[in-house]
Amino acid sequence: MIKLPDNYHNPACYWAQLMTLRCNGKCPYCILNRRGTCVPRPDELSGKQILDFWNNLERKEGRRLSLIGGETTLHRDFVEIVNNLEGYAITVTTNCKGPFFAEPDFYKKLKPKPSSTLRINTTFHPHHMTSDEYIAVIKQLRRMEYFVDQTAYVLYPDYPKEHQEAVKRVADEIKITDSPYMGFWNKEKGFDAEPCPENNEMKPTYLGESDPAELCGIIDYEAYIDMCGQPEPRQAICRHPLNALLIDPAGWSYPCHFRLYYAIDPFCHIDEFRPVAKDDMTCDWYGFCNHCDVPHVGCFKNPTAKEIEKDAD
Repeated sequence: MIKLPDNYHNPACYWAQLMTLRCNGKCPYCILNRRGTCVPRPDELSGKQILDFWNNLERKEGRRLSLIGGETTLHRDFVEIVNNLEGYAITVTTNCKGPFFAEPDFYKKLKPKPSSTLRINTTFHPHHMTSDEYIAVIKQLRRMEYFVDQTAYVLYPDYPKEHQEAVKRVADEIKITDSPYMGFWNKEKGFDAEPCPENNEMKPTYLGESDPAELCGIIDYEAYIDMCGQPEPRQAICRHPLNALLIDPAGWSYPCHFRLYYAIDPFCHIDEFRPVAKDDMTCDWYGFCNHCDVPHVGCFKNPTAKEIEKDAD
Protein backbone atom coordinates (compact mmCIF):
# COMPACT_ATOMS: atom_id res chain seq x y z
CA MET A 1 0.00 0.00 0.00
CA ILE A 2 1.15 3.54 -0.80
CA LYS A 3 0.93 5.58 2.43
CA LEU A 4 -0.59 9.05 2.08
CA PRO A 5 -0.46 12.15 4.33
CA ASP A 6 -3.59 13.21 6.21
CA ASN A 7 -4.61 15.88 3.69
CA TYR A 8 -5.37 13.18 1.11
CA HIS A 9 -7.76 11.47 3.52
CA ASN A 10 -9.84 14.59 4.03
CA PRO A 11 -13.28 13.82 2.48
CA ALA A 12 -13.05 17.17 0.64
CA CYS A 13 -9.87 16.07 -1.15
CA TYR A 14 -10.78 15.36 -4.76
CA TRP A 15 -9.45 12.11 -6.25
CA ALA A 16 -9.76 11.79 -10.02
CA GLN A 17 -8.37 9.71 -12.86
CA LEU A 18 -8.62 11.28 -16.31
CA MET A 19 -9.19 8.20 -18.41
CA THR A 20 -8.58 9.92 -21.74
CA LEU A 21 -8.58 13.39 -23.21
CA ARG A 22 -10.12 12.06 -26.42
CA CYS A 23 -13.73 13.07 -26.94
CA ASN A 24 -16.34 12.51 -29.63
CA GLY A 25 -18.40 15.56 -28.63
CA LYS A 26 -16.38 18.42 -30.13
CA CYS A 27 -18.24 21.04 -28.09
CA PRO A 28 -17.27 24.61 -29.06
CA TYR A 29 -17.53 25.63 -25.38
CA CYS A 30 -15.41 22.76 -23.99
CA ILE A 31 -13.80 23.65 -20.62
CA LEU A 32 -10.59 21.89 -21.67
CA ASN A 33 -9.92 24.56 -24.30
CA ARG A 34 -10.78 27.78 -22.46
CA ARG A 35 -7.33 29.36 -22.96
CA GLY A 36 -6.03 27.66 -26.06
CA THR A 37 -5.88 24.02 -27.03
CA CYS A 38 -5.59 21.28 -24.45
CA VAL A 39 -2.38 19.27 -24.92
CA PRO A 40 -3.32 15.78 -26.24
CA ARG A 41 -2.02 12.63 -24.51
CA PRO A 42 -1.33 9.99 -27.17
CA ASP A 43 -0.12 7.61 -24.48
CA GLU A 44 -2.82 6.33 -22.13
CA LEU A 45 -2.44 4.11 -19.11
CA SER A 46 -3.77 0.58 -19.46
CA GLY A 47 -6.53 -0.67 -17.25
CA LYS A 48 -4.01 -2.72 -15.30
CA GLN A 49 -1.83 0.32 -14.63
CA ILE A 50 -4.81 2.38 -13.44
CA LEU A 51 -6.05 -0.42 -11.19
CA ASP A 52 -2.58 -1.15 -9.80
CA PHE A 53 -2.21 2.49 -8.76
CA TRP A 54 -5.64 3.25 -7.29
CA ASN A 55 -6.16 -0.14 -5.65
CA ASN A 56 -2.80 0.17 -3.88
CA LEU A 57 -3.41 3.59 -2.34
CA GLU A 58 -4.02 3.72 1.38
CA ARG A 59 -7.67 4.73 1.82
CA LYS A 60 -10.85 4.23 3.76
CA GLU A 61 -13.52 2.06 2.16
CA GLY A 62 -16.00 4.20 0.28
CA ARG A 63 -13.37 6.75 -0.75
CA ARG A 64 -14.78 8.89 -3.59
CA LEU A 65 -13.00 8.52 -6.93
CA SER A 66 -14.03 10.26 -10.16
CA LEU A 67 -13.36 8.76 -13.60
CA ILE A 68 -13.43 11.69 -16.00
CA GLY A 69 -12.23 12.80 -19.43
CA GLY A 70 -12.55 13.51 -22.33
CA GLU A 71 -15.21 10.89 -22.84
CA THR A 72 -14.47 8.21 -20.27
CA THR A 73 -16.05 5.33 -22.17
CA LEU A 74 -13.58 5.76 -25.06
CA HIS A 75 -10.83 4.24 -22.91
CA ARG A 76 -10.18 0.73 -24.20
CA ASP A 77 -10.34 -0.76 -20.68
CA PHE A 78 -13.24 1.31 -19.33
CA VAL A 79 -15.37 -1.67 -18.24
CA GLU A 80 -12.41 -3.51 -16.70
CA ILE A 81 -11.53 -0.45 -14.62
CA VAL A 82 -15.06 0.20 -13.33
CA ASN A 83 -15.56 -3.47 -12.48
CA ASN A 84 -12.27 -3.94 -10.63
CA LEU A 85 -11.77 -0.86 -8.48
CA GLU A 86 -11.95 -1.97 -4.87
CA GLY A 87 -13.57 -0.07 -2.01
CA TYR A 88 -14.38 3.10 -3.93
CA ALA A 89 -17.45 5.25 -4.40
CA ILE A 90 -16.93 5.58 -8.15
CA THR A 91 -18.32 8.46 -10.20
CA VAL A 92 -18.23 8.14 -13.99
CA THR A 93 -18.84 11.20 -16.17
CA THR A 94 -20.07 10.62 -19.71
CA ASN A 95 -21.79 12.26 -22.66
CA CYS A 96 -23.73 9.01 -23.27
CA LYS A 97 -22.63 8.42 -26.85
CA GLY A 98 -19.92 6.33 -28.49
CA PRO A 99 -18.96 2.71 -29.21
CA PHE A 100 -19.69 1.59 -25.64
CA PHE A 101 -23.29 2.84 -25.81
CA ALA A 102 -23.81 1.51 -29.35
CA GLU A 103 -23.79 -2.08 -28.09
CA PRO A 104 -27.35 -3.25 -27.28
CA ASP A 105 -26.50 -4.62 -23.81
CA PHE A 106 -23.97 -1.95 -22.79
CA TYR A 107 -25.70 -1.31 -19.47
CA LYS A 108 -25.28 -4.94 -18.36
CA LYS A 109 -21.48 -4.78 -18.57
CA LEU A 110 -20.94 -2.54 -15.56
CA LYS A 111 -20.65 -4.75 -12.47
CA PRO A 112 -18.65 -2.98 -9.75
CA LYS A 113 -17.06 -4.97 -6.95
CA PRO A 114 -19.30 -5.51 -3.89
CA SER A 115 -16.99 -3.16 -1.97
CA SER A 116 -17.56 -0.34 -4.48
CA THR A 117 -20.54 1.73 -5.59
CA LEU A 118 -21.23 3.35 -8.96
CA ARG A 119 -22.61 6.83 -9.57
CA ILE A 120 -23.02 8.22 -13.09
CA ASN A 121 -22.99 11.88 -14.11
CA THR A 122 -24.27 12.64 -17.59
CA THR A 123 -24.54 15.70 -19.81
CA PHE A 124 -26.89 16.01 -22.77
CA HIS A 125 -25.33 17.65 -25.83
CA PRO A 126 -28.06 18.32 -28.43
CA HIS A 127 -25.50 18.92 -31.18
CA HIS A 128 -24.03 15.47 -30.48
CA MET A 129 -27.06 13.18 -30.07
CA THR A 130 -30.84 13.23 -30.31
CA SER A 131 -33.19 13.62 -27.37
CA ASP A 132 -34.51 10.09 -27.86
CA GLU A 133 -30.98 8.64 -27.85
CA TYR A 134 -30.18 10.38 -24.58
CA ILE A 135 -33.48 9.38 -22.95
CA ALA A 136 -32.95 5.74 -23.96
CA VAL A 137 -29.45 5.62 -22.43
CA ILE A 138 -30.60 7.13 -19.13
CA LYS A 139 -33.55 4.77 -18.85
CA GLN A 140 -31.39 1.74 -19.63
CA LEU A 141 -28.85 2.72 -16.98
CA ARG A 142 -31.57 3.26 -14.39
CA ARG A 143 -33.18 -0.04 -15.34
CA MET A 144 -30.02 -1.69 -14.00
CA GLU A 145 -30.46 0.40 -10.82
CA TYR A 146 -27.30 2.42 -11.37
CA PHE A 147 -27.40 5.74 -9.58
CA VAL A 148 -27.65 8.24 -12.44
CA ASP A 149 -27.15 11.40 -10.42
CA GLN A 150 -26.68 14.18 -12.95
CA THR A 151 -28.84 14.70 -16.01
CA ALA A 152 -27.97 18.17 -17.21
CA TYR A 153 -27.13 20.30 -20.21
CA VAL A 154 -24.80 23.30 -20.59
CA LEU A 155 -26.74 26.53 -21.00
CA TYR A 156 -24.32 28.56 -23.09
CA PRO A 157 -24.85 32.02 -24.66
CA ASP A 158 -27.13 32.32 -27.69
CA TYR A 159 -28.49 28.83 -27.07
CA PRO A 160 -30.16 27.94 -30.40
CA LYS A 161 -33.90 27.33 -30.58
CA GLU A 162 -33.51 23.79 -31.92
CA HIS A 163 -31.41 22.88 -28.88
CA GLN A 164 -33.99 24.39 -26.56
CA GLU A 165 -36.61 22.21 -28.20
CA ALA A 166 -34.40 19.13 -27.81
CA VAL A 167 -33.92 19.84 -24.10
CA LYS A 168 -37.68 20.29 -23.70
CA ARG A 169 -38.21 16.89 -25.31
CA VAL A 170 -35.86 15.33 -22.76
CA ALA A 171 -37.58 17.19 -19.93
CA ASP A 172 -40.89 15.58 -20.91
CA GLU A 173 -39.40 12.18 -19.96
CA ILE A 174 -36.54 12.87 -17.53
CA LYS A 175 -35.80 15.63 -15.07
CA ILE A 176 -32.97 17.70 -16.56
CA THR A 177 -31.24 20.76 -15.13
CA ASP A 178 -29.20 23.52 -16.73
CA SER A 179 -25.52 23.83 -15.93
CA PRO A 180 -24.24 27.38 -16.49
CA TYR A 181 -21.53 28.02 -19.06
CA MET A 182 -18.42 29.19 -17.22
CA GLY A 183 -16.09 30.35 -19.95
CA PHE A 184 -15.31 33.38 -22.10
CA TRP A 185 -17.71 34.68 -24.74
CA ASN A 186 -18.86 37.87 -26.46
CA LYS A 187 -21.13 38.77 -29.36
CA GLU A 188 -18.30 39.56 -31.76
CA LYS A 189 -16.05 36.50 -31.34
CA GLY A 190 -18.29 33.98 -29.63
CA PHE A 191 -16.30 31.32 -27.80
CA ASP A 192 -13.04 32.72 -29.24
CA ALA A 193 -13.39 35.86 -27.10
CA GLU A 194 -10.29 36.97 -25.21
CA PRO A 195 -9.98 35.56 -21.69
CA CYS A 196 -10.62 38.62 -19.52
CA PRO A 197 -13.14 39.64 -16.84
CA GLU A 198 -15.32 41.53 -19.34
CA ASN A 199 -15.84 38.38 -21.41
CA ASN A 200 -16.37 35.98 -18.52
CA GLU A 201 -19.90 34.77 -19.09
CA MET A 202 -20.55 33.84 -15.47
CA LYS A 203 -21.97 37.24 -14.48
CA PRO A 204 -23.52 38.11 -11.11
CA THR A 205 -26.90 38.53 -12.84
CA TYR A 206 -26.61 34.98 -14.15
CA LEU A 207 -25.71 33.74 -10.71
CA GLY A 208 -28.91 35.24 -9.35
CA GLU A 209 -30.95 32.78 -11.40
CA SER A 210 -29.78 29.80 -9.34
CA ASP A 211 -27.67 28.93 -6.34
CA PRO A 212 -24.06 29.53 -7.47
CA ALA A 213 -22.55 28.08 -4.30
CA GLU A 214 -24.48 24.84 -4.75
CA LEU A 215 -24.01 24.52 -8.51
CA CYS A 216 -20.45 25.74 -8.94
CA GLY A 217 -18.89 26.44 -5.56
CA ILE A 218 -18.93 30.18 -6.24
CA ILE A 219 -19.56 32.03 -3.00
CA ASP A 220 -17.78 35.24 -4.01
CA TYR A 221 -17.98 36.47 -7.61
CA GLU A 222 -15.01 38.84 -7.31
CA ALA A 223 -12.90 36.01 -5.92
CA TYR A 224 -14.02 33.76 -8.78
CA ILE A 225 -12.92 36.34 -11.36
CA ASP A 226 -9.66 36.77 -9.48
CA MET A 227 -9.06 33.03 -9.78
CA CYS A 228 -10.41 32.22 -13.21
CA GLY A 229 -10.97 35.36 -15.26
CA GLN A 230 -7.67 37.22 -15.52
CA PRO A 231 -5.92 38.06 -18.80
CA GLU A 232 -2.50 37.45 -17.21
CA PRO A 233 -1.49 34.99 -14.47
CA ARG A 234 0.40 35.85 -11.30
CA GLN A 235 2.35 33.94 -8.72
CA ALA A 236 0.40 32.93 -5.63
CA ILE A 237 0.30 30.43 -2.82
CA CYS A 238 -2.49 27.96 -3.58
CA ARG A 239 -3.88 25.21 -1.38
CA HIS A 240 -5.38 23.26 -4.25
CA PRO A 241 -2.49 20.76 -4.46
CA LEU A 242 -3.36 19.70 -0.91
CA ASN A 243 -7.01 19.22 -1.87
CA ALA A 244 -6.67 17.11 -5.00
CA LEU A 245 -5.13 13.94 -6.35
CA LEU A 246 -5.35 14.34 -10.13
CA ILE A 247 -3.81 11.81 -12.52
CA ASP A 248 -3.78 12.46 -16.26
CA PRO A 249 -4.30 9.77 -18.94
CA ALA A 250 -0.55 9.15 -19.27
CA GLY A 251 -0.07 8.74 -15.50
CA TRP A 252 1.27 12.16 -14.51
CA SER A 253 0.11 13.83 -11.30
CA TYR A 254 -0.88 17.52 -11.46
CA PRO A 255 -1.91 20.09 -8.84
CA CYS A 256 -4.98 21.36 -10.72
CA HIS A 257 -7.06 20.99 -13.86
CA PHE A 258 -5.52 23.97 -15.66
CA ARG A 259 -1.97 22.66 -15.43
CA LEU A 260 -3.15 19.16 -16.28
CA TYR A 261 -5.06 20.22 -19.41
CA TYR A 262 -2.06 22.17 -20.70
CA ALA A 263 0.62 19.71 -19.44
CA ILE A 264 2.44 22.28 -17.27
CA ASP A 265 4.91 21.07 -14.64
CA PRO A 266 3.53 17.77 -13.33
CA PHE A 267 4.55 16.68 -9.82
CA CYS A 268 5.52 13.13 -10.66
CA HIS A 269 4.48 9.98 -12.49
CA ILE A 270 2.50 7.23 -10.77
CA ASP A 271 5.47 4.89 -11.32
CA GLU A 272 7.40 7.06 -8.85
CA PHE A 273 4.51 8.63 -6.98
CA ARG A 274 5.17 11.17 -4.24
CA PRO A 275 2.70 13.19 -2.15
CA VAL A 276 2.61 16.97 -2.54
CA ALA A 277 5.07 19.03 -0.52
CA LYS A 278 5.05 22.58 0.82
CA ASP A 279 6.98 23.86 -2.20
CA ASP A 280 4.24 22.56 -4.50
CA MET A 281 1.84 25.23 -3.21
CA THR A 282 3.61 28.02 -5.11
CA CYS A 283 1.84 28.55 -8.43
CA ASP A 284 2.79 30.82 -11.34
CA TRP A 285 -0.61 30.46 -13.03
CA TYR A 286 -3.07 31.91 -10.52
CA GLY A 287 -5.80 33.82 -12.40
CA PHE A 288 -5.94 31.10 -15.07
CA CYS A 289 -7.64 28.57 -12.76
CA ASN A 290 -10.16 26.25 -14.33
CA HIS A 291 -13.61 26.58 -12.80
CA CYS A 292 -13.55 22.85 -11.89
CA ASP A 293 -11.05 23.75 -9.19
CA VAL A 294 -13.11 26.52 -7.58
CA PRO A 295 -14.84 24.32 -4.97
CA HIS A 296 -11.52 22.86 -3.85
CA VAL A 297 -9.91 26.17 -2.92
CA GLY A 298 -13.03 27.77 -1.49
CA CYS A 299 -13.27 30.63 -4.01
CA PHE A 300 -11.46 33.30 -2.03
CA LYS A 301 -8.87 35.77 -3.24
CA ASN A 302 -5.53 34.05 -3.00
CA PRO A 303 -2.55 35.99 -1.60
CA THR A 304 0.46 36.40 -3.82
CA ALA A 305 3.67 34.61 -2.95
CA LYS A 306 5.30 37.99 -2.24
CA GLU A 307 2.56 38.85 0.25
CA ILE A 308 3.16 35.55 2.05
CA GLU A 309 6.90 36.23 2.20
CA LYS A 310 6.28 39.76 3.53
CA ASP A 311 4.01 38.45 6.30
CA ALA A 312 6.62 35.87 7.25
CA ASP A 313 9.23 38.63 7.69
